Amino acid sequence: MYSPIVFRCLLAVLGVVLWAAATSPCRAGMVSLTFDDGLSSVYSEAYPVLKRHNLKATVGMVVNRITSGNDDYISLQEAHELQDAGWEIASHGLTHQRPIDIPQYFEDEVVEGWEPDGTNAEVYEAKYDYHSVAGLLENGKPLKEFTRLEDVRRAKGSFYFDRLIGALHVHPFNPMNAEREDIRSYSYQRELCESKIALEKLGFKISTYITPFNYWTEEMASLSKLYYSQVANGKNMANRKETCDLNWLYRFNVLSMGKTQDAVRLIQKHAVEQDEWVIFCLHGIEDEMGWEPWSADNLEELAAWLQKNQIRVVTVSEGAALYSSVQQARRR
Repeated sequence: MYSPIVFRCLLAVLGVVLWAAATSPCRAGMVSLTFDDGLSSVYSEAYPVLKRHNLKATVGMVVNRITSGNDDYISLQEAHELQDAGWEIASHGLTHQRPIDIPQYFEDEVVEGWEPDGTNAEVYEAKYDYHSVAGLLENGKPLKEFTRLEDVRRAKGSFYFDRLIGALHVHPFNPMNAEREDIRSYSYQRELCESKIALEKLGFKISTYITPFNYWTEEMASLSKLYYSQVANGKNMANRKETCDLNWLYRFNVLSMGKTQDAVRLIQKHAVEQDEWVIFCLHGIEDEMGWEPWSADNLEELAAWLQKNQIRVVTVSEGAALYSSVQQARRR
């Protein structure tokens, strides 16, 4: 017989083992469903399907879309309903840009070299070195973008980007001092920082960033740590506990999934057999507007399989918290 002290020690050890078995992160792998762009079909089609199977997801919201009033996108009220139901709202940027297309950092935003463009005494022109313009600010105040130079000529506080010649045309709020105005072009740092601030002001809990176009760089991954606990990207790979970078989480694109059986095979291989985290990147459901839409039948079949097989389905922030706890434990 064991002595009372030894017996109590054995019970303590057994308790720790049982607790670890019950709570160990990703003991049988896990799956996350993410929906980019905040399309209205995520609320109207995906939400009812997942709700029937007691599953939740993460949806990436673009600030200028959720505030636009455009019916193609999830409304503010619908997004709050999703969050109240356990879904995660993530930032998908202010305007849905790639870091390669616009300035990277705040210090790169200033546009200089303004000269009268010769079409209107109050309109100025400057060369612009980037592929796209997410937005312009004059002394911190947003300028309105037009698609024609003629409209800019008539409206103070506006701009037009001529992509053919790489030139910005601006009709400043204060045209008499245009050369001395602080005119800035949105940087990717602003996309990261201000999208989080804006969504939090709208009442959302934001800790995840989802990269537009699944495009990411080492510089932005490092910068994102100032604002987000985790970032989801692309690359069609699963995430491993030991090597996972929480600010560069991999996702399988819906294009690589094809039919439901393809998604199931990926989950079986990576989540079940290899104890990895599988994150799927989806857009619209039964929605031709969305990039690579998936059918409601496919989603229904996948959700039913996940529920039947008791696969752990988590939001991105939940999965990242589990992985973070594992990584911290290994460092101790």
